[in-house]
Amino acid sequence: MNFDWSLGERNLIFKFDAGTSRGIIKNKYSAFLKLHNEKSNAVGLGEAGPLKGLSEEFDEDLKSLIHFKLKELNGDAQLIEEFIQRDYQVFSSIKFAIESAFYDVRLESPFQIYKTGFFNGQQHIPINGLIWMGEYEFMKEQIAQKLNDGFECIKIKIGALDIDREMSLIHDLRKKFRKDKIEIRVDANGAFQYDEAREIMNELYKLDIHSIEQPIAVKNFEDMSRLARDSKLAIALDEELIGVREPNDKLALLKLIRPQFIVLKPSLHGGLYETSQWIDFAESQGIGWWITSALESNIGLNAISQFVSQYKPDLYQGLGTGKLFENNIKSPLTISTGKISYNNSLDWDLKDLEFKPL
Repeated sequence: MNFDWSLGERNLIFKFDAGTSRGIIKNKYSAFLKLHNEKSNAVGLGEAGPLKGLSEEFDEDLKSLIHFKLKELNGDAQLIEEFIQRDYQVFSSIKFAIESAFYDVRLESPFQIYKTGFFNGQQHIPINGLIWMGEYEFMKEQIAQKLNDGFECIKIKIGALDIDREMSLIHDLRKKFRKDKIEIRVDANGAFQYDEAREIMNELYKLDIHSIEQPIAVKNFEDMSRLARDSKLAIALDEELIGVREPNDKLALLKLIRPQFIVLKPSLHGGLYETSQWIDFAESQGIGWWITSALESNIGLNAISQFVSQYKPDLYQGLGTGKLFENNIKSPLTISTGKISYNNSLDWDLKDLEFKPL
């Protein structure tokens, strides 16, 4: 079975200046792959959207990289399957795009990546409400809006601004809502030194915080292991996982640090198949996990959400980024009362997304 590929592009524009530990983001480029089966006329879509500061391919010529890999695969189904399961070298966002498009084209229904209740509108995935960095009042407004929208899990990024003001926000939120009403997670993006992280984590534990993502910078294995072992507050590895692709290396990292949780982003971790490896290894070690979208449009978010739905997760997932963009691709993905679902009464709208043959 052979396929033809074509490529579309979009510069996704944020509705606000999105503050991160790596600076302000105003827009984000994504390349979209369309896989066409001439025999059945089936079509599959995938998205490659590398992130500045996190994706190795960000500063490369993404279209050239995609073209090179697709030429190598030659539209051959068997080669594509082998590539998905055995290639741990190709850049993550490109593999995620090829893989998503291939999984999509295999099934009869357009945009269906996996056969789960989510695609049929019968399954709703609980998600967290993400609070972006910014001025104190802006962060307060975001929290109020998320609570008003029915979110029961709030994730707050800390460490890039004034930590005292950030802690004040968390104190205020916890005063209003007990942990059985609102789950609070924090994400430090590696902002702290070991001693500072330990002190902050002790204070956060007293506030009944669920967990802290990446409290110290990556590759400080001994210090991270000590924090995971000695702190009462659960640690979730995030950036620490980026670039770890070989299966043996994944398991070795988890055994070395032994975190309580890991946070997975398919666009940054080699795609869906490699993400499933992380999940298998984590569960074998008694480590929890959740999955976060990495600022994909609704095309990438659809693939990730359907992937997550296979596991019927109890933990809140980070799949709420679909509402961030002014010019996102219209889709049946719907967020309501802190859950993401697939509303089959709504249609996809790709009319402004032009694809050119590769």
